[in-house]
Amino acid sequence: MSFSPKEKIALIYDSDPDGLCSAVIMNTLIKRLRGKPADLQLTQPKGTKNTIHPDIYRILKNKKVSKAIFLDLAAHEDAAAFKKLERQCETLVIDHHTFFQDITSDRTVLALPQLLADDIEPSRYATSKLSYDLANRHTNLEDKDWVSALGTISDMAASAWPEWMAKVFEKHKLKPKPNDWFHTDLGKISGMFFAAMTINEKNVKYCFERLMKAEKPQDVIKDKKLGALRRSFDREINIWVKQAPKLMEKDSKLKFIWYEVKPKYRINSPISTIFSLKPQYRDWVIVIVDEDKNVVRISGRCQSRRVKMNELFRNATKGLKNAAGGGHVPAAGGHCLPKDLDTFKKRILDSISKNLYTTKEKQSAKR
Repeated sequence: MSFSPKEKIALIYDSDPDGLCSAVIMNTLIKRLRGKPADLQLTQPKGTKNTIHPDIYRILKNKKVSKAIFLDLAAHEDAAAFKKLERQCETLVIDHHTFFQDITSDRTVLALPQLLADDIEPSRYATSKLSYDLANRHTNLEDKDWVSALGTISDMAASAWPEWMAKVFEKHKLKPKPNDWFHTDLGKISGMFFAAMTINEKNVKYCFERLMKAEKPQDVIKDKKLGALRRSFDREINIWVKQAPKLMEKDSKLKFIWYEVKPKYRINSPISTIFSLKPQYRDWVIVIVDEDKNVVRISGRCQSRRVKMNELFRNATKGLKNAAGGGHVPAAGGHCLPKDLDTFKKRILDSISKNLYTTKEKQSAKR
């Protein structure tokens, strides 16, 4: 896919740090190749799963976009959506979620880790790393390697690239912590971006512009607005983490935790990560539920990969109205209507008790 100054190019990315970093990397590539950045930078509305939101269609059509690049979004599960989009523009999809089918055509290019080699675990090849590796083939982006490392840390994939991470940290005079990448400068920035984008979707644009302007990590670390948002976010998380022992449901036999929260911000994802990283819960299935009047947002983790969380969530939401689920083997997310929450929970419990989505490696070990 080439980039001409006369074309209208759009970036559509997931509103999390990995998606953000991927968009900044691709925007930098476009700017260096054609002299100006992408014309549009968009994120899909919250709750959109595995398809292209109608608003994205409308915007791309109204703005007469000729090339659209999707980043860190599993929209390619909906092959029909891309066939429709091909009528108005060429598309490039760079992602690291589950591979459903190859939607590549003369108008669409699909780039997934699974299509590069059979032995690559997609959840360990963050979209920001894949975007950087692909983009760096077309122009020198080595000054943005720290942006890729930042996104890789945010998606808990840094441990898969020890040599590369060490080089990036040494190059930028950063102190590495291979056993805890989140407690590094890049890990801190990841948390700042995640907090800002979670607190208010309007902050996504600010994060994008801030990261585009940054020449080095320190430029972001000293940002007062991002720092204040992170502190507010952390206070809310701490409230629900402290209350967890008396509010969450635990099933030691199934190694399962179900925790319903009603926080000020959407913090079910970081809470599920926090508990899943505790040594005593590494092999457990952690499900954090955040329900409001119109939708239930659900986040799940199983750091040992004993259970394929993406398949577990996808099947637990299958057939439910306005519901969807998916993600990666160790980490997944989903949503459903409040009236279907009991059905979702029952499906989760039934699946775990029957070992339906247990990884093959664990199944073999039990035999």
